[in-house]
Amino acid sequence: MKRYLVLLICLAFILTTTCIYAQPVGNPAKPAILKKGLLFKGENQEHGILIDPEVDLVFDRRLKHQDADTEYRFYGGKAGLVIWDKLFLYGIAGTAEAEQKFQNSGRKVTWDTDYGLAWGGGATLIIYEKDIEIREKAKLRIGLDGRYRHSELDVDNIIVDGVTYSVPSSTLASAGFDYNEWQGALGVSVEFEQFVPYIGVKYAEPDGHATATFDTVEYTEEFGADDNIGIFFGSDYVVSDSIAVYVEGRLIDETALSAGGTIRF
Repeated sequence: MKRYLVLLICLAFILTTTCIYAQPVGNPAKPAILKKGLLFKGENQEHGILIDPEVDLVFDRRLKHQDADTEYRFYGGKAGLVIWDKLFLYGIAGTAEAEQKFQNSGRKVTWDTDYGLAWGGGATLIIYEKDIEIREKAKLRIGLDGRYRHSELDVDNIIVDGVTYSVPSSTLASAGFDYNEWQGALGVSVEFEQFVPYIGVKYAEPDGHATATFDTVEYTEEFGADDNIGIFFGSDYVVSDSIAVYVEGRLIDETALSAGGTIRF
């Protein structure tokens, strides 16, 4: 068991030191995985506070008109209230940056941003749970997650047909980058003592735009999803009644990995 824990922690460390649009989903059983709080340690404590630091590494988000991979890096997390061990209401905050390459009207344009504020909110709700036995006793849970995340980033450089324009410059007066995404997910989770693997499907609706003013001419690139439906899978490892760590992968509408931890107070 210790070897698995070491492997999971090493993988999480590798992910957090790797630089990387959609969003992580997380375990649909998250409201019920941790049994006690660091501050509120009652045996039957059904309410609590969760803090969930996470790194979201998107290697390629499938967007319309993209010329190559769309990359996105988010470092932050979420925090909120657990109610009745069934519902987790949370806010999202952190910092993010992106690199997007588009081909539109015969021109290749790359947007390279600096780190900026990313924020949002959401909820996870367990809609079904049952005791089962698969070689050993386990807990089956089905849950829903819905969230919104917004990123408003500064633009460092814009590359148009191989020519780099810095912001600001004599040619490029101003530039901005805004990205929004709504996401809903349905997942299944099974709790085997300390391991809690999960899998599910999600629907994401991204939108946004990047704008740049060259002299007096404004250029705008609109964002939209090429694929909306994807799958997610991962596992939590429960370190104690109050602490867990996890890794997650996402495919089809994006190629992404995320890693993080959960602390219950």
